Amino acid sequence: MAATRTVAKTAKDLPAKVLPPSSPFGELLRRSRFASYDPNIRQAYSAPPSYIHRGNWGLKRPIAHRNRDGAIVLKQYEEHAHYIEWDRAEEQVKFIKQIEELNTRPQLTMGTPWFAALGPAALKDSAVDSEFSHSEDSNLMGTVEKLPQPPRPPPVPEVRPAPSTKMQPPPLTTLDKIDVNLSGLGNSGKGAYGAPRPPSALPSTAGIQPNVNAMSPKQFQAYVESLRKLRPAFLKFLRQELSRTRKERNITSAIDPEGLTDDQLVIELGREGLVQDLHKIFLEKHFKEKFASEDPESEIADAMANANKPQPIQQQPHKFAGLMYAMPTDIETYFSGQAQPGLIVQDANPTNLRDYHAGLGETYITSFAGLAMMLAKGDAGPNVAPLIQPYTEEGIHTPRVRDKSGNDSISTSMAERRMRLSKLQLSTPPKVVGTSAHSHPLKTIKILGTVVVDEAIDRSWRDNPYPPGSMDYVKNAPNEKSSSPRPLAMGYKLGGGMPPMYGMKNKRLPEPRTQHDRTQQASNSNLLNMLQTMSKKVKSTEKPPVDKK
Repeated sequence: MAATRTVAKTAKDLPAKVLPPSSPFGELLRRSRFASYDPNIRQAYSAPPSYIHRGNWGLKRPIAHRNRDGAIVLKQYEEHAHYIEWDRAEEQVKFIKQIEELNTRPQLTMGTPWFAALGPAALKDSAVDSEFSHSEDSNLMGTVEKLPQPPRPPPVPEVRPAPSTKMQPPPLTTLDKIDVNLSGLGNSGKGAYGAPRPPSALPSTAGIQPNVNAMSPKQFQAYVESLRKLRPAFLKFLRQELSRTRKERNITSAIDPEGLTDDQLVIELGREGLVQDLHKIFLEKHFKEKFASEDPESEIADAMANANKPQPIQQQPHKFAGLMYAMPTDIETYFSGQAQPGLIVQDANPTNLRDYHAGLGETYITSFAGLAMMLAKGDAGPNVAPLIQPYTEEGIHTPRVRDKSGNDSISTSMAERRMRLSKLQLSTPPKVVGTSAHSHPLKTIKILGTVVVDEAIDRSWRDNPYPPGSMDYVKNAPNEKSSSPRPLAMGYKLGGGMPPMYGMKNKRLPEPRTQHDRTQQASNSNLLNMLQTMSKKVKSTEKPPVDKK
């Protein structure tokens, strides 16, 4: 009986242990990429070829899709009626791989609905390379603001030794030993040596508004009701901002925002606030305060109070809708890839006056990397003949070649060129959310691209035109007679100009010319020489005037 009491007392005194979770699946799910996926967006999946051959895609039942290089797209792993709804996704996966192989930093087309839906994120540098990137990396503005400089240490008073009549020792040489205290290095505090690297730009003060285009009708009605509740706060903000701008700009007006009622303020000065986009600034400020706080203590208090409540998640849409996460520079794009074969299809005929003034009449439509790209005629090089000319009576002007069987076939040698992608613009991303979501998203996207023919680029001004690190680059002997001071750059119209050199920050270097430009210049110089020779002969045949006096 005493032993039983001792065991019970000992068990009572032991601290209570926290039971481990039954399975780590929940923790792994919260830390995985699946936590950032929208369940309403269909995801593309692949599997090893040995598993695909048996129809095993990691689902509850096999799928009759046994293409070794195939991919499928799913919305749900299992429907309520115990079946799996899937579609082929080879075209989508192939398209994304083609864009990644081009390794070109995309851009946005201004004035499109996607550009307007992004809001302030459209003007920021997209530094988010994953869904779990730090918040300060996703708020980098296009213009880098100056960081506050760390406080300078107080000046140390200089102690001058008393003048001495003795001879001064000779200056130290490199062989002399100098005692240096290394214990203080790396411990100078914040902003000095050994401190963490400061951010490259200050976080933006602009927030991100909810994407109205991605809302369902019910969500949109709830969003409108929440905006109506903000009307008093917005009128107060509008009155303060209009008064502040008038004081800063010394604007004298008979209408004082402080003396107007709410209805008079909207009627009299509503147009002025609309021009200044004060409604957008108010919404951005409101949603930023809703999602985050600048005070770390208040963040901890709010997190403890709302620990078991669902919290709103700030939307951070990817700038290019997941088209490409890597943001290579122009020089990285040029040296990391090679020119790929392309086909010049036809002339770009302007359909309206706007396209004519935009220069579409001086371009070709090409087929490159599975996309229809634009190629300027000045960048196409000599001896180019489009494959199709639909605006003529014949339609096809390419030469015909007779094969061994005696049949005539079209020769595409005049239309085939090796090209490089110089610009890639995203106008319309795929529609994957809402009632208008398409099962084939590639049919709804719109991408504008510009290419340049690699053979038309003249890089003869470089001593070593080969890619750095290659065997040809190492074997090429430098030219001792002429050393070009021009920097290694992208070439004609690849990169938007040359990088500034030391001592030439405000000077623009001439761009390398194409083969077409050199031929045109040579013909012009020959014509000029011919005209000068003719003028000399005419002057020599003319008789001098006779003086009658």
